[in-house]
Amino acid sequence: MKLLVNGSNIDIEIDELEALIHGWVSTKDEIAGHSVYLFENTDNYSFEHIKDFKIADIPDNVLFIINDDERTEPTKKDESAKIAEELFNQIPKPFNTICFSKINNITSIRIYFCGDNEYWGQISNWTINNYFKAIKQALIDYPVAELIQLSEEREYYDHLFIKFLDNGSDTIIDSIEKIIGDLSNIVLRTEEILLGLKKFRERLNFWELNKEDPHSENKEEVWHKEFKDYPWILENCFSIPVFLLKDKAYVGGKSVEDDGGNVVDFLYKNGLAGTVCLIEIKTPNTPLLGGKYRGTYSLSPKLSGSINQLLDYKDSVQKDFATLSRTSKASFGVYNPKSILIIGNASNLTDEERKTFELYRNELRNIEIITFDELYHKLETLLTIQGFTLKNYNLDNS
Repeated sequence: MKLLVNGSNIDIEIDELEALIHGWVSTKDEIAGHSVYLFENTDNYSFEHIKDFKIADIPDNVLFIINDDERTEPTKKDESAKIAEELFNQIPKPFNTICFSKINNITSIRIYFCGDNEYWGQISNWTINNYFKAIKQALIDYPVAELIQLSEEREYYDHLFIKFLDNGSDTIIDSIEKIIGDLSNIVLRTEEILLGLKKFRERLNFWELNKEDPHSENKEEVWHKEFKDYPWILENCFSIPVFLLKDKAYVGGKSVEDDGGNVVDFLYKNGLAGTVCLIEIKTPNTPLLGGKYRGTYSLSPKLSGSINQLLDYKDSVQKDFATLSRTSKASFGVYNPKSILIIGNASNLTDEERKTFELYRNELRNIEIITFDELYHKLETLLTIQGFTLKNYNLDNS
């Protein structure tokens, strides 16, 4: 049998349809009805022969399997072996086999899991099962990829692969390299799901997509909903264990006519001491500074107004504590409560503006100002500690 690809004849001495590198052997029941082309990194059959094949020129019903089997590595490191080795160095564990196929003129690439029993034997069944459950969750964001198991009678990881549809590449090597990039992203998402970090990445994506919204200054409710739905974001403002007691909490201040009254955005409670903490939020686009003033800058009206607003809330909750504690279903204490203002985006300040802002912020005694970019940077730091960065993720697939 001869395979004619891109004008080159390659003699084949096997009647199944697969091309194999590094000695991996496929069973006939996997590829029934097809033929196999065998490449073993010899002088005549190697990855070098097929990597630059143009996909449009490859005949129908052809599969190329490229495998990284350390037990059958070539005895000499020729250029072809080095190319294959470099390719597999890019493939994240636990994957080690690539199959390029063109069946019924539909091109796809399958990435097989390592089938080495010694590798998986070191891992508990509980860990293995949860790993594959996490992969299924990660693949939800990739409609062009699916997890396929050929036989339920085998081990969960044996004969299990991820199938990617045609990605529009010109050559085999281009197609495989693009798939490896997607696969690395899937593995990262799988690991973050296992570590419980998916929620951090999703909230960081929300921040990246909304921080520069030119209309966000008038969308305080958008950010209120964000922090109400994910109260653990604001918990990162504290060095003590706290939990959300109430959002839009009444903190006193009504007159004898029962009008007025102060409502703070969020009331948190110290989980150990039982005392409350006040948090008022604005938006990332709320201006922090005003115009120039004698070599420095004035505060923006919204920043100074927000500070006075929060100071009034703090004064109110202390004066009306007796009434509030008597009528509240939850017990809490008020002892000079910590008060935090979430406002603006300090990363948009110039060095000169930053100096003015920091000098003012550090002089405050009763109010702590935290900017939105600082708040979300804390989440990114937690990801970084685990070896993740926001750059690992495509925001369009969040």
